[in-house]
Amino acid sequence: GNPGDEAEAEGICGNAGGTAAWDSAEADILPGEVDIALQEPNMLLLDMAEYALDDGEYYSEDELLRIDNHARRELGIPLRRKEVVQPYLVEAGEPEHTLHLRFRIPSEIGAAGLKLGLECPETSEIRVNGIHVPPVGNGWYVDRDIRTVSLPDFAPGENLLEIAVPIGPRTNLENFYLLGDFGVRIGGTVKTLTEPVRKIGWGDIASQGLPLLHREPDLPDKGALPGRLHRPGPPVPGRAGEDTGGR
Repeated sequence: GNPGDEAEAEGICGNAGGTAAWDSAEADILPGEVDIALQEPNMLLLDMAEYALDDGEYYSEDELLRIDNHARRELGIPLRRKEVVQPYLVEAGEPEHTLHLRFRIPSEIGAAGLKLGLECPETSEIRVNGIHVPPVGNGWYVDRDIRTVSLPDFAPGENLLEIAVPIGPRTNLENFYLLGDFGVRIGGTVKTLTEPVRKIGWGDIASQGLPLLHREPDLPDKGALPGRLHRPGPPVPGRAGEDTGGR
């Protein structure tokens, strides 16, 4: 090819004497790790559980939406689909059945100050490792309909979270959220609590104990970071001064 093209390519790849072909936007690469501060508790999504209907035997672990529909089939209740009528348009009536959920949560640490995020805690029965939890809301998470309830401490090893909720034509089973000062490691369907995250390095935070964090962590001021490396990066769409078509 053209020797000039090769020289330009070498510059893009970081040749000491080359000049980047991109016109704007430097990407900052931070060697090592930096201290971080979370703007909110870390979160472990509880979207799979073992389950039983009323006094029946427990089924193996499954996704909550599939669990809800399986229970509805058993009870003759319309399945949850996007075209199904909203609960507030369904004839009123108290749910006559109970859905029991069991979440097995492995932990490498003893975790204190935990909270559970859920809708309608006042209609739920909650236990952690056999200890009854008063379903008293003391805050909210992400959405004001998702109330938080304080939980007993978790011990190293497997912890059993049991939640019983009413089920009927007007109920909808939603995901639950474990909140607290911990890290999270995901392997397949297994989500393990790990040491709290205090530092992160360059790259994806999902592999550094924060795979499900709702808000990005606070980082130190860029000017105070030692040993910053500057590498040319491509322009980022939507930066100040660019026309994004109203997006």
